[in-house]
Amino acid sequence: MPPSQSETIGLMSRLDWGSPGFRQGLVELAFQHFEKENVRFVILAGGLVSYPHLKRQTGSNETLLFVWEEEFGGDYGEDDKKPSRKVKLEQARQILFERWAKEIAEMLPKLRNGSGHLVRIYIVTSPAPNYDGWIGREIARRLTVLRPDIRYWGEESVQLPLKYQNKIVWVLGPEKASWRSKYFSTAVDRLIEDEEKQTSQALPDLWIVGCTASSLQRPKGEKKRPYISVPALHRLKEVHTAENQVGILVVEFSPQGHFLVRNYNFKDYTARERECIPDPEGTPIQKGVVTELKRKGAMTIGMLEDALQMSRAEITAAIEALNGGSYAPAIRLDKDSQLYDFDSRWVETKLKYPMVTRDMCREDTLLNFGCLHAGSVFSEYRFFVHEVPKIMIRQGSKVLVGCGDLIEGLEHDLDKRGETMAGMNYTDMERLAAWMVCQVMLKTFKTRFAEALQAFKEKAPSRKQLRSLVEESLVTFLYREGNHDAWVLKRGIVPLAVFGPALISCLTKGVAEILKERGFKLPDLQSITEAKVCYGEVHKLPSGMGITLLHPFMARALTSSLRAQQMLDQAKTPVVVGANFHVAINVGQWDSSNFGQRVAQQVGSIVWKTEFEHGRLKTLDVGVGHLRIFSREGRILITESAFFSEGTSQETHKNEELLLRFMESLENGS
Repeated sequence: MPPSQSETIGLMSRLDWGSPGFRQGLVELAFQHFEKENVRFVILAGGLVSYPHLKRQTGSNETLLFVWEEEFGGDYGEDDKKPSRKVKLEQARQILFERWAKEIAEMLPKLRNGSGHLVRIYIVTSPAPNYDGWIGREIARRLTVLRPDIRYWGEESVQLPLKYQNKIVWVLGPEKASWRSKYFSTAVDRLIEDEEKQTSQALPDLWIVGCTASSLQRPKGEKKRPYISVPALHRLKEVHTAENQVGILVVEFSPQGHFLVRNYNFKDYTARERECIPDPEGTPIQKGVVTELKRKGAMTIGMLEDALQMSRAEITAAIEALNGGSYAPAIRLDKDSQLYDFDSRWVETKLKYPMVTRDMCREDTLLNFGCLHAGSVFSEYRFFVHEVPKIMIRQGSKVLVGCGDLIEGLEHDLDKRGETMAGMNYTDMERLAAWMVCQVMLKTFKTRFAEALQAFKEKAPSRKQLRSLVEESLVTFLYREGNHDAWVLKRGIVPLAVFGPALISCLTKGVAEILKERGFKLPDLQSITEAKVCYGEVHKLPSGMGITLLHPFMARALTSSLRAQQMLDQAKTPVVVGANFHVAINVGQWDSSNFGQRVAQQVGSIVWKTEFEHGRLKTLDVGVGHLRIFSREGRILITESAFFSEGTSQETHKNEELLLRFMESLENGS
């Protein structure tokens, strides 16, 4: 039974309540976005509390005895009724659990849907000592009593049904501490592979992996099921696996069967959170103290003296006046280091972060593909020509990216092996690739141009308006060569030298015909189409953000995110699209350089099989990638990603069948 409607869920992980990295402001910001997205429910995928930090309190007998005496006011009275030390310690632990649960219950915001009903929060804890441990389980159970909207769904590995999708999502968290790795996917892949080997249940429609503080998305193909991993929702302080991402995910499941993943990046806020601390309304010296602490971090009185050119007595008096007034946060002096800094508890619980929504950002929408392999007998020609334009129209794609290997080529005796369409040479293949890309661009243009003309029902557009409509309706195509395209270099031929002019010619003719059908004619149309076809490795997106297209001449790796992370390391732009590995992954990465949040989308292929990979037991990810980027002031704040393969059919063209059809046509006289 097909899904009846779309369904949106919110995902968060690693609140790490009780740790110095906990930020209530991040939790509140997350729920503001969940409310804006109208999520049906929220999943906390591990990391409700920080076991290492809470354990210090429950593991200290002195602390527990102090808690017990604070609660009960000393002993019960007569000696024979006094509880034993062991009983006191256990009672004190339970008191702490109750207190912590109440604080968390008050801290977690409540969401209501359009009908006014509370949106449920499903909590999954991780028994690993790096994350929740056994304390997380105890607190989660108490939360279900304190909050009717909270459900404790279990530890480590749990399934949740999607009401409107007839699908199951399976949430995973570490059972034990994970090994540290340079690559984001190492811990994620290991958790999923272990679960797939152990379980006797049917595999889910989507794996959701928490606690790794990464943002990965892989489609079904080489992997048995698609998966995503969830960023952390606290200020990162330690690295246990390869922690890098701070934020939340929103996953939108569509009736068509695919899903979109929106990654809200909060790490810019935590990296520059001092900028969110309010300025005082006091004297210039008070403002100066706060400004220096915001700009440089914790400072000694001597450092403040040098920066402000004021006496130590004046600075001390200014700090005391701030602390004695209504200004918050207080400025505390650490006795050991003699450093002044803002009250850390205030930062953890009171600091507010700005809410930036999608309509406040610049938007770039890309449809990415690689490894078209025009001329191969295994390419998905019908999918590319007929389905890709539908995907672009549905997703609102403004940029089409072709990331190399547009043709199959003739090296390695591919023609003799029967992997190329009989008789095709390099020129034929480049012309075929140009025609295929042109069809995608023209079909998209025709639909969008017709929609744009709806605003001119009463009066025809002027020539200037018509030109603007054509430019707006025609997508931009960015492309580069791949290793198959570059095989002609040793013959002294420029790769894709035929492809580019053939595409522009085909596109110009096609747009002119569409305009003619509507009674329009536009002079110098070729200048528009030429501007829409851009060759090279580095480009600018409509928002002005840089994008790099990479096609490394190398094989895939067993580590899912390795090649994408290598491409991010080499590229000098926030956005990277890569291909050649025939497997797909979307990787979010935050860099402390000028870029901040970055994204690499490694796309699969349009060819569904090669004999080379088949002989090495390799499965291909077939389809295209969608990437929507919301940026502000040159920084990526939100990304939306998806991989689409609907319409693929493992299309095969056998040369002997082509020969048979030709002989039949001769026999029939046609």
